[in-house]
Amino acid sequence: MHWLQGRDKLPDRTLPTRGSTMGDWNTLHVFDDRRFHEETVPRLRGRKGSLEEHYTRYLRTCPRGECDLGIAEIIEISRQFSEDFTSHPGYSTDTGQGGERNFIGSQPWEYHYRRFFEFIVFAECASFYPYFRMGKLFFRGAVDVRPGATAVGGLLARVVDGYRDNPWTWDGDGIRGWLSATEAKVLNDADSIIPTESEYARYVEEFRRFLDVVTKNDLGLLSAVNLAEARLSGSPSPIDNEKLWKGVELEELMGREPPKLA
Repeated sequence: MHWLQGRDKLPDRTLPTRGSTMGDWNTLHVFDDRRFHEETVPRLRGRKGSLEEHYTRYLRTCPRGECDLGIAEIIEISRQFSEDFTSHPGYSTDTGQGGERNFIGSQPWEYHYRRFFEFIVFAECASFYPYFRMGKLFFRGAVDVRPGATAVGGLLARVVDGYRDNPWTWDGDGIRGWLSATEAKVLNDADSIIPTESEYARYVEEFRRFLDVVTKNDLGLLSAVNLAEARLSGSPSPIDNEKLWKGVELEELMGREPPKLA
C-alpha cells in the first residue's frame, strides 16, 4: 500500500517554465527551524527586533511598490496564528456548506500577508537555492515507504500535501509546510524509504543523500509549490550553502545562480 493511497501518483518530472500553465513547480528547501522559532516568529509578532528592513525590501518586489498592509497590521495578524505558526482559526473554520471560502474572501490583507511571510522566511531561515527537485507529480510517484513505517510515511505526506487547513497554500501556491530538524532525522531512514519501481532507484538514492546532508547539519526541510522565484531568490541565503553542499553532486539539486533584485 502506497503512503499516498488514493491519490494520483503518476510520475511526471516535467517542470514548468516561467509563465507556463503545464503543471505545478514543487520544490524542497533547506530550512533552519531553530532560527524560525527563535528569530522569525518573534519578529513577526513584534516581540524581537524590527520588521522594517524586511518590509522595505518586500515593497520593492510589489507592483508599484505598494502593499495592502503595514507593519503594525502584520504584527497584529501574526499574533493570531498558532504557537507553531501552522494554523489560524479563520482558515480552520473557513469552508462554508457550499465550499465558499468566507474568511479568506473577507480579508483584504490575506494575499500580501502570505507573500510577506514567504519573503521573510527565505530571508531569515530557508534557502531558496539550491532546492531538491520534486517535479510535477514525480516525487509522489517515485518515492515509497516500507510497510509499517508509519512515522516516515506521515512525514512524507506532509512534505507532499502540507498541513490540514494550511494558511500558506489555500489557493495552491506557496509554502506547503516544513519539518523540524528532529522530524527530518526521523524521515532520514534509508531502510524505510524505497522506490516505487526500480527505474526510480537513482532518484530515491539522491533524495536519501539530500536528507543525509540536511540532517547531519541539524537542519530541517521546507516544502513549497510555485514560489515566486524573482521575489524570493534575491535575498542572500541565510544558510551557508557553500559549506553545506561542498563536494556534494546531486542531479536533482537545482542550484543555479539566483537573479538579483534591483
